[in-house]
Amino acid sequence: MIDPVLMYGPTITLNFDQWMAKLHLDDATKKQIIKNSKNIISKSLPVEMIDEILKYLKNSEKGNKYNDFLKLLVNNNLRYVFLNDYDHDNCRIGFIVENYEDFSKTDKENVDNFCKKYKLGKPTFYGGFTGDIDGVKLRELQHLYETGYTGQMLRYLYDQKQQIPIEEFKNHVRFTDRYLSDGNGTLALNGKLWIIKNNMVKINDKIRKFIIV
Repeated sequence: MIDPVLMYGPTITLNFDQWMAKLHLDDATKKQIIKNSKNIISKSLPVEMIDEILKYLKNSEKGNKYNDFLKLLVNNNLRYVFLNDYDHDNCRIGFIVENYEDFSKTDKENVDNFCKKYKLGKPTFYGGFTGDIDGVKLRELQHLYETGYTGQMLRYLYDQKQQIPIEEFKNHVRFTDRYLSDGNGTLALNGKLWIIKNNMVKINDKIRKFIIV
């Protein structure tokens, strides 16, 4: 399910990797970290371990850049939107205009300044799409993560590297079964935030990358 939204921002269309490069989130400093790490571990570890460790470092770097990208947008009251369903190759950024008549001068100036800083061209109004994944509304996900019992549950599951027993989950977060069911399916109150199978639970990996930590 997708929802149309009115946006104010640059009309540049890029995929996520291109946006991260455009906003200088793949700069030489981060590349140097990988290079330095390689030099250090090459001197201290067996050869057969080096490739696996470097692979981990590179994947971690990409995940950090993606998180930096989301944080940069949120800190500037911007969002990314798709031009067609969830087409990650056709993504734009901008300010979601909830009400055209209430679009303030301050909001406009903030977007204008952001576009000027990153040389994105003159912003304008355009239409885009936001939506949900497995019933989880992406526009509400960050709020769910940061507040209330649902947020406590999500934050705990986010930190787990693999599925855990439901009883362990309950003992750590101390929630009621109602909150568990609210995030346990595409038609649940909050969509499928987590997946439960054979008394084991884990965060829905489809939404993990959309959470800003």
